[in-house]
Amino acid sequence: YPLCALAVSDERPVSTQSTWECINLTVVDLPGLISAVERESERRYIELIRTLVEGLVTKENTLIAAVVSAKEDMDNQVINTLTRRVDPKGRRTLGVLTKLDVVEEGCEGQWVEVLEGRRYPLKLGYVAVKNPSQSEVNRGVTNAEARQQEVDFFRSKKPWCELSSGAALNFGSKVLVRKLSTILGNLIKVQLPLMKGSVDKRVISVRQDLKSLPPAPMKGSSAKSVVTEMLLKFTDEVKTLIRSEDHDFWRDVMHEFRTYFHGWRH
Repeated sequence: YPLCALAVSDERPVSTQSTWECINLTVVDLPGLISAVERESERRYIELIRTLVEGLVTKENTLIAAVVSAKEDMDNQVINTLTRRVDPKGRRTLGVLTKLDVVEEGCEGQWVEVLEGRRYPLKLGYVAVKNPSQSEVNRGVTNAEARQQEVDFFRSKKPWCELSSGAALNFGSKVLVRKLSTILGNLIKVQLPLMKGSVDKRVISVRQDLKSLPPAPMKGSSAKSVVTEMLLKFTDEVKTLIRSEDHDFWRDVMHEFRTYFHGWRH
């Protein structure tokens, strides 16, 4: 669909999925980065999407699963430039190769080099996955069937089944989940001291706010009696000020009155 037919917004819809087969993760499915649009009126979406994506991936506690489609040349993948800029040390970016099943025969070379770390290397490497085609989804393929098709594809299809043992271990959704879990655990260990420091600061701030609150009403006091007591104290303070000979105070009061009534007349 053209962009103009879609509701493009920086709001983030949240969907909670629960199943005993999956580990607990918060996953943000970001839109793909674009560099061109069909209509001039849609040009603002280029920056909108880029801002949305960068706002999340720049956070140090975010694990980036950089999805790279084999339908496009690796040199044209915008995500490569972005991840190297926001994660120069490469400690939280894992590459995910998709669409290897639609690569034309004889054109697999660049993707073999990527998987083996000879092109666009990532410290955490790449994992190749195969998802069901749209026709298979329409036919109602189950998750178990899709995962078995994925295993069969990488075990039987050349050149993937002929890769070196190291690269061959990076195939399939189960491998992706396991790697993401491990990397996320390591990232949490690194971020935990920073998270603790942030929580400690917040606790101190809350305690200071609590100290600034007025004392709690005496046990057994009704809301009516508490409010009445506050009003009586306020009345006493006003009376004291009225009887005061503090000329500076009354000069400030008259100034405020004049300012108010002057604005009201105009």
